Order: sequence, then structure tokens, then C-alpha cells
Amino acid sequence: MDEETINLVNRVRCGDAAAYERLVRRFQDRTVAYARSLLRDAAEAEDAAQDAFVLLWREMPALREPAAFPSFLRRLVFKCADRIRRRPVVRSISLDAAGHADGVVAFGRADPALEVIREDDARRVRAAVHALPHPERQAALLYYFGEHDLAEISEFLGVPRTTVKNRLHAARKRLRKELWTMAEETMPREAPSRNEMFVQTVLVRTVEEYRRQRQADPHAADRGLLREGRAALDDVLATDTLLAWGDAQAGFLLLEHQNDRKAQGALLSRYLAQPLDESQRAWALLHLANAQACGGEAVGAVLAHEALELWLPGRSPRLSAHWPYYPAAAGEAGNYYEGTDQITLLALGKSAEFAFAWVQIWRKGEYLAKVEDALERVPPESDGTRELRFSCLRMACSILEKTREFERARRWVERMYTLAGEVTDEHERGPWYAKALGHDVRLFQNAGDRDAMKSKAAETGDYLARFGAADWVRGERHNLACQCAAAGDYPAALELFEQNSATGGQVNGWGWLVYAASVWKASGDRARTVALLREAAARDDRDLTRQFESGSEFAGMIDAPEFMAALRRPE
Repeated sequence: MDEETINLVNRVRCGDAAAYERLVRRFQDRTVAYARSLLRDAAEAEDAAQDAFVLLWREMPALREPAAFPSFLRRLVFKCADRIRRRPVVRSISLDAAGHADGVVAFGRADPALEVIREDDARRVRAAVHALPHPERQAALLYYFGEHDLAEISEFLGVPRTTVKNRLHAARKRLRKELWTMAEETMPREAPSRNEMFVQTVLVRTVEEYRRQRQADPHAADRGLLREGRAALDDVLATDTLLAWGDAQAGFLLLEHQNDRKAQGALLSRYLAQPLDESQRAWALLHLANAQACGGEAVGAVLAHEALELWLPGRSPRLSAHWPYYPAAAGEAGNYYEGTDQITLLALGKSAEFAFAWVQIWRKGEYLAKVEDALERVPPESDGTRELRFSCLRMACSILEKTREFERARRWVERMYTLAGEVTDEHERGPWYAKALGHDVRLFQNAGDRDAMKSKAAETGDYLARFGAADWVRGERHNLACQCAAAGDYPAALELFEQNSATGGQVNGWGWLVYAASVWKASGDRARTVALLREAAARDDRDLTRQFESGSEFAGMIDAPEFMAALRRPE
């Protein structure tokens, strides 16, 4: 193996994501070729190769001798191919692949008639090659599909060069001359190196693997996968390749984990520059406006929203009712929002950061008028839109609180109570009424009425206790605990966090962080505070030390070296 490859292997073993991406590109052709010698279906072979590369990142520390990398990778491919062979057979077409194909045709990069001829030739070649004995099939695929020389094939398969040469000679004799010539022409065209699709799909699988690990055990999740995914994403964005939906989705989630809103905005802008269906465009514009707002670009956020407003009339996008509001296919089961009015409500109530962007550019009145208009156009009896309507009320209330218009904010809180009152069943009404109570607490807090806030916080806590361990209760209790901590009432916050701890844990990394502050301020228990700070670092992919250094909740804690050390993210 050459020195450059050995250097790449050593860098990957040390967690270098950029080196990993280069290693994928260097070995992608031979890896897919080897997988195709094991699996008859070309799509399954690519799946096995991609799975092997994702597995490679995790397994690389086990590779003791860099020179053994080719055989190490080959064993991973065999393992992944064997797993695919054993699973139930389900024939399907990849939606991501279909998205790429549609884009290529839309841009005039393919001649349909020519593609039919080429695919027919390719099928004949594949059938003939797969009829070869396995050793000869391996050699032929690696030689022509990956266009590797005898030395590279010898190294990858772990056999002498003369053996490879003999296998190729035997393969030529078994295939008719016409088929061998066709193989020389068609097989190289199918190599992953001829387009960006393989590397992009590795990005998708890398993000999926990280999220799987994080869900299984936040402490053990390999954050190096985020670095690996980011390197692959940056490389993809540096080309003019069309982004498939799966790649846009994976990139969006990756940057969400990293809380990099500027990069997220750039990704969405890139995605919007290509042909999209109505739901994909609505999804991208929705999140672009929010990414700009959360990244501190108020003007960009409002412009993105106005682009959505101008585009929406007469359209029929359909988005999932659950974050991140992915496009919902026609006929898809489950909850979704559709049409101009519902998507408008979704966009206006997306986040407090987005709502406040209008305040920052002196257009608060216009935002409030848009909310009023959107609420009037969606009938109150539409149960499926209650969450949308409630979110818009909350965002409007939030910006009035921020601008200290407390009387106007009070009227919006009353509208929340009215909306909650539309629900007759007490258990179904609970989440909505609790949200209205939470805004009441925050309104008193922002107005500086400490006594009224404590009283309303106690009322809210008692109300939540009536619903036991219902899933939504943890979220509302988390919000209330954070409000109490921000107001300096750490004993009250600690009691609420303890209740959440007993019924499933804290909602997110920020919850664990404020929980730690509440323990320290209320009890001075140093060991427990350190343990909770470590929990916060494990459950949030952001660098929480910035929030820790600037939040009023953590005053007096940042000078303790052990606290800062506990909060540093595990790598």
C-alpha cells in the first residue's frame, strides 16, 4: 500500500473526518465492485459498501497495522453483504435515487432512448459476469468496474498478482468476445467515482448511524461521526451536483445537531436552487426562514418568509405535523398540514427567534397583523390545526413580552385560555391549558412581579401533577423549571427537575444543565452537580460551555474548574 494511503489510514484512526472522506473516495470503486461479486443486485451491493464505510469509522481503532487496511475493509464489506443476504427479500426503488434521476432528466443530462440501450447492455453484462465462478467474478469486477490495476486488486484480495492475472485470463475465456468488449465499455460507467451519489449516500447513513447511537446511549455516541458527516457534506456542497432529498435531509439534521444555523441556511439555499416539488420547496423555505432567524440574520429570515408567502397561493404543499415537518407524500397516513393557510400558520409560529426577527427590523406590527389574518382564515373548529393556532398565539405573546407591552400580551394569553377551553375532555385539554399557564408565569416574570409569578408557578406545578407521567407533562414541567431558575427560585426549580427525573429524565441537554445549576444553588452538592453537568454534555451536541459562561442561572459556578471540565463534550 502506498504511503499516502497509509497516511490517510493513520489520520482516520485518529478521528480525522476529512481523511476519512478521501479514503472513501479512494476505495469506493473497489469496495462496490467486491460487494457486487457477493450480491447479484447492484443496489444491494451499494448498500453493503455504504454500510461498510459507516462501520469502518467505528471499527478503525481496532486496526493495528495500517498496511492491513485493504483486507480489513474487505472483511467489513463481506460482513455487511452477508447481513443483506440473510434479510427478507423486498424489492423497491430508492426514492433518493429516483430524485437524482428526475433531476438529471430535468436538467437535460440524459437521452432516454440511449439510456434504455445502455441499460439493456448493462443487464446482459451483469448476467454474464455473475455466471462466472466466484474468484473470476471478483477479479473481473475489480478490474473493469473499478478500473484497478493488478497490484491494487492483488492487495485488496490478499492474493498474489499472478493469481489475479490467471483469474482474469480465465474470465475472458469464459465470456464471449462481444460480452467482454461490452463489459469494458459498460462496467466503468457504473462505478461510484463517476458521480457524487455514493459519497452523498454515505453521508445519509453516517447521520442515521449517529442518531441511532445517540438514541441508544447518549454517553457512548461517537461524535466523530458528526465530524465525518460534516466533511462529507462540505465536499458535496463544493460541487454542482444536485442534492437528493435524502442528502438534504441528512445535511439538515447534521447541522441541527451542530447548531450551525448559517451552514444550515446555506444548505437550504443550495437545495432551493434546483427543481423541487411543492412540498419540498415549502419545507426548505420554512426552515430557511427559521435558520436565518436563529443565526441572527433577521433581514434574511423575513425575506425567506416573504418568498414563501409569495410562492404559496394556489399551491398545495403537504408537510408532516411533527418536527422537522418533512414533506408528506400524497395518500400518506398520519397527521400532516397542507395548503396555503395551514402552511402559513406553521411558518408564522415556527419559533420565538423567527417572531422576534420582525421586531428587530421594526416590523412587529406587520407580524402581528399576519398572525391575526392567518388565524381568521383557519376555522377554530379545525382540531388538526389547534397546535398551529396555539403556536402563533404564543409567538405573538412572546414578542410583546420582549418589548414590554404587558397589557397587550395579557390579551394574547387570554386567547390561549379560550383556545384550550375549546377542548371538552380534561385530559385532552391539559397540554393546552398548561401552555397558557406557562405563559402567564413568564408574563409575570418579565413584568417583574415576583410574588404573582411564584403564585402562578405553584398553581401550574399543581396542575401538572394532576396528569401524572403523561408524555407532555415533562415538557411543560421543564419549561416551568427553567423559568423558576431564571427568576432565581432554585428550590422551586429543583423540585420540578426532580419530578421530571423520576418520570423519564430531563427533556434536553439544556434541562440537565439548569438542573445542575439548581442542585448547586439549592443544596451545594458538588459531586451531584458534576454528575449532572456531565449528563448535560452527553445529551447535547452543542458546546454548552458558552451558555454556561453567559447564563444568569450559572452565576458563581463558572470559576470552578471541575464544573467546566465536566461540561466539556465527550469526543
